[in-house]
Amino acid sequence: MKNLLSISFILLVFISLSGCTKKTARQVRTDTLSSPAYVFYMLSDLNAGDIDVYVDNVLRGKITAPLAKKPGDCFDEHALVVTQKPGNYLLKAYSSGGKQWTANLSFNEGQCNYFEFKSDNTDDQAKCYESLEGTWRRANDARVPNSAGMIVEFANGKGIITSVPDGVDFYKKGMVKWVLFNSKNCRIYDLTTAGSHYNHFVHFPDANTFVINNEIMYVREN
Repeated sequence: MKNLLSISFILLVFISLSGCTKKTARQVRTDTLSSPAYVFYMLSDLNAGDIDVYVDNVLRGKITAPLAKKPGDCFDEHALVVTQKPGNYLLKAYSSGGKQWTANLSFNEGQCNYFEFKSDNTDDQAKCYESLEGTWRRANDARVPNSAGMIVEFANGKGIITSVPDGVDFYKKGMVKWVLFNSKNCRIYDLTTAGSHYNHFVHFPDANTFVINNEIMYVREN
């Protein structure tokens, strides 16, 4: 009788532990789903070779082959899934065949977004817009720590800094950040922390986003 009770007790403990293990696994999966994420993939052979994917200048993975269909969720093992804290980040992707992609990525809490690499969204298909008129917010800290959130108002050919986040030492409200925007060759003179305006290339992933020198991103406020 004692042996029978011992065996029953052992079985009960085993079943309880097994149940806890399964519950823990489900909780981890749920937490991952709630994290902001982007799924990167391609659906056709772009003759581009392997694609290295960078988010804010950090290599996050590689795309090596097209998928048969769009990924179904953020757990697709055949796609590249990248998670980040909520916020705006700069995508730069380079293929071994010479193609490049640039985009503004908005990681939002609880959302899973998708980015497909295609032949019609490469950098050489992007256009240069004629005007920067309006208000622009710096979306990343590239080269200048804590500078994300800085506001620049562009009017009458100049971009004036109107707001500077705490922790930024060089840039001050009222400084002329940009001058001489040339829409024909997509270049602008940008004030750097070296104290001078340098002639840099400007890339427009879309009408409301532009990237200076392939790393400093601004998004339109209005």
